[in-house]
Amino acid sequence: KSTRIVNFAQGEFLLIGAWTCWALLGKFEVPFWLGFPLTLAFKPLIDFSAENFDLVHVHHPFLLGETGLRMARRLLGLAAPEARGVAWLYVLLLVLLGADLAAPTVLGRVIDALASTKALPWAGVALFLGLATGSNLLNAVQGVYRTRVSSAILARLRTRLLDRVQSLSFRYHDRVRAGEVIARATRDVERVSPFFGEFLFASVDLVLHLGGAAVMIL
Repeated sequence: KSTRIVNFAQGEFLLIGAWTCWALLGKFEVPFWLGFPLTLAFKPLIDFSAENFDLVHVHHPFLLGETGLRMARRLLGLAAPEARGVAWLYVLLLVLLGADLAAPTVLGRVIDALASTKALPWAGVALFLGLATGSNLLNAVQGVYRTRVSSAILARLRTRLLDRVQSLSFRYHDRVRAGEVIARATRDVERVSPFFGEFLFASVDLVLHLGGAAVMIL
């Protein structure tokens, strides 16, 4: 489903998070290890409030009785049969996170050792190259696995959509042409597909990397 509302406030919503972090760190002098996670927790609350307390009250047939949270629940229900695949994908993301965070640390120690001893630590170089190669391989594997899991979830969605279309009355099929039904179903699936490819996996990957980077900085 789509809100059918043109949004001119993308920049403003991003600035809410930026100004929140600035206020916590600069004005209120909150430590970075506390202010940054607070910003990450506060920003989704603002987005959730804007959608569920403002947009749902817009009088539009696609929004009546439906909220983003409810739609998210329904979409996550489609992913439930693929719970094992999703869990393994999250394990791959954690391993990839470890490799991505360990590689810069090893490289920093190699540079420090080279600067202090004027000798290249080959063991550190080999470890860095191994981590970098492993990270690229894991990234390719998780990309393929993510596509496979997302395709399985979308296939289930298409099956349910087909069952729904077949359950409609003959009067509906007499009034609406088959091409219109197929086109609308295709558009709906295309609109939903980013939820599984970007939100369900990419957003978790982003949060893990942001949290891991914050820990490494501290």
